[in-house]
Amino acid sequence: MLKYIWKENWFQVVVITLLSIFLIWYSYCGYSDDLMSEIIGKFLPIATLMIGCFLWYNEQKENYMNQLPKKLNVKYQLDEKYFEIVNAPLAHEGDIRAWGQAIAKNVLNESQYVEYSGYFIDTPRIIEGRKFYSITIYLKKAIGGFEFGKSYYFGNDGKYIGLKNS
Repeated sequence: MLKYIWKENWFQVVVITLLSIFLIWYSYCGYSDDLMSEIIGKFLPIATLMIGCFLWYNEQKENYMNQLPKKLNVKYQLDEKYFEIVNAPLAHEGDIRAWGQAIAKNVLNESQYVEYSGYFIDTPRIIEGRKFYSITIYLKKAIGGFEFGKSYYFGNDGKYIGLKNS
């Protein structure tokens, strides 16, 4: 979690750390100097405003990220072979595993059960104004109707387009 905070909000972390160090240093030095008190008196409202701006910015960024259209790329892997379904529509992040498992059945229009031994959900990425989620599903056996080494695509409107070589 600390790595994520540093990666996404490094500027806020640096500013808050420097501000904290300065305020701790000032409180322990115990200066009763009128000049220093005047500086602190002007600095604290500005610092409060800056922190408010940082909080507002992060909230807006989170709202923006949550309203982006969500897409799912599913990689079905059996040993070293795989096929993938690309750009599938996704309603909610909580549906990733279930939708990843069910989407193969939907593409084939069959009620075929996908047997898998595990899965891995990758970190979401923002590409061209869409939020892409990726999941790798490790199959126990091949799914009939799909060829390994191929990619099956959905259009931006959520409709199945078809097969492309990968």
